[in-house]
Amino acid sequence: MKFAPLIREARQRALLSQDDLAKAVGGSARAIWLAEQGAGTLKTLVPVLDELKIAIAGLPPASTLGLRIRAARQKKGWSRQDLSERCGLSIPTLRSLERGTGRIASLETVIQALAPDIRVRRPSKISREAPREASCQSIQRFVNADCIEAMPTLPEASISLAVTSPPYNAGKEYENNLTVQEYLQFTERWISCVPRLLTPTGALWLNVRHIMLSDTEAVPLPYLVYPILVKHGLHVIQEVVWHFEGGLAYAKRFSHRTERWMWCVKNPEDYVFHLDDVRDRTLNISKDKRSHPDGKNPTDYWHFPTVVGGRGASREKTSHPCQFPQAMIERIIRACSNPGDLILDPFGGSGTTAVAAYLNNRSSISIEAEPRYHEIAQARLDETQREYGDFLPRGSTAEGPEAQEEAEGEPEYADQDPKGQANQPEGSPEQLLCDPDDRQHGDEADWSLCA
Repeated sequence: MKFAPLIREARQRALLSQDDLAKAVGGSARAIWLAEQGAGTLKTLVPVLDELKIAIAGLPPASTLGLRIRAARQKKGWSRQDLSERCGLSIPTLRSLERGTGRIASLETVIQALAPDIRVRRPSKISREAPREASCQSIQRFVNADCIEAMPTLPEASISLAVTSPPYNAGKEYENNLTVQEYLQFTERWISCVPRLLTPTGALWLNVRHIMLSDTEAVPLPYLVYPILVKHGLHVIQEVVWHFEGGLAYAKRFSHRTERWMWCVKNPEDYVFHLDDVRDRTLNISKDKRSHPDGKNPTDYWHFPTVVGGRGASREKTSHPCQFPQAMIERIIRACSNPGDLILDPFGGSGTTAVAAYLNNRSSISIEAEPRYHEIAQARLDETQREYGDFLPRGSTAEGPEAQEEAEGEPEYADQDPKGQANQPEGSPEQLLCDPDDRQHGDEADWSLCA
């Protein structure tokens, strides 16, 4: 059991920066940062757990932590010597923990030894402020189809931001085993659909890593994809490195611990970028008064932990094998789009882009060819909306019970504007998201999204 991912996840879901949390508990941003790396002491940990409503042994507050440890040890009938032998910690260390002091790493070791008599529970609900400018309506739409077939049906200049991670040809369960040439042909087919869809100030954020030529040769995909992007009129503003821990270890080369984001725009002289919405206060490590009070530019090197399963699984984890960290997608959406904009993910996967768009008051279209992942994404957004509430429940209208009954007869995810479609400008998100004939049900009729 690790506290670090639990604290980080709870803080991000509560829309708190590390600096905000530090102020709430009367500590320093540096101490919060250490706690989220699995370091630091209980002096920081205990008030953080209380603030984020993370219960120890199911009984808040965490300030009774020392008593909980002693009670769990005594329930097992162990002396401190017995516990010391089982967890490899000294008796003075155990005595300190039972007084509510000591290091976080020692506490994690003791909790593992005392399980299940002492355990940590995630908060059932964390208070989170409403997405920005909640007066705008956010509509999320899911399409179960091949994006190469679906994107040509979308109206021109309708998408403000496309965020996606296509298959890497890395042997995943949802991928075909293609030659390099075949993979580049596939890449050009879907990329060629994007520029027509983007608004004049629109952008594409494309996540890529490397492609294996053989058991020992790996080529970074940005080198191969860049000519395709340029060929179809997109300009690369910047490459951003995503660094993470964990993954396969290699004996004959350095282990891969990074992927790349290629930030592309239609017009390099006119594009959306809101730096103040994504500043990082944890980078203000000096007391220089010239530093921006909201934090520094996050730079082009980002650290976001991967979404892991198994023991210590991330709360946002689904059964999709390659899932984005939600916080990373939220940073991209906040930086490169405006509230009320329409976001597209051509390879929707587990629905991370849709959830991030919803939480930041953007509409989205998520296209996913695999029916199982399509259903996972829908269920994930449903759970998010149940937890945080919605501006207007999907399928509901403002006209009353009769209209609601009529809406219930519509296909699943037929999101409608409560004021009706007639007054919407052509190409607005509300029109783009009106219900098509869904191929999920095998309908061969014209299913293009309404324009």
